[in-house]
Amino acid sequence: MRKSPLPITRFFTKLSVKPALAAVLAFGLIVGLAVQAVAAGEQATQPATGSLEDFLKSAEKGSAEAQLKLGDIYRQGKIAKENLQEAVKWYRKAADQGLAQAQYNLGELYLDGKGVKQDMNEALKWFGKAADQGFEAAKAKVKEIGDKVQGGQEELKKALDLIR
Repeated sequence: MRKSPLPITRFFTKLSVKPALAAVLAFGLIVGLAVQAVAAGEQATQPATGSLEDFLKSAEKGSAEAQLKLGDIYRQGKIAKENLQEAVKWYRKAADQGLAQAQYNLGELYLDGKGVKQDMNEALKWFGKAADQGFEAAKAKVKEIGDKVQGGQEELKKALDLIR
């Protein structure tokens, strides 16, 4: 049997798949991964790991993933000095591109008043956008806030009933 030129087709061939079918399966796998990457909004220019400068270059070119990473870097203060205003700036850029994790992180900063003026409405806006995309942590946060608000309204109603 002739040795297949691509490692992925060799993998399928070792599974006793005919070489022609192995090539088709490998191509399908590669196309599937590419479609997933595009669907997730990933860009070829974004670094998976790298220096602050690498992330800055990619973020400035519009990579939402790099913008999210920069937000994390400035929020955590590990690679660069903590700068919550910069974190907000980069999270907002990624959030505006529809990245659910960035929307959630931005919501947290508004909820806690870190890097921005505390604003429950703005926090709920960003949590809601992330939740609309199926982001589970955001769904839980919206429910948690809703439960607190409802609980607070019930307590207010009881207090008003006592006054009357």
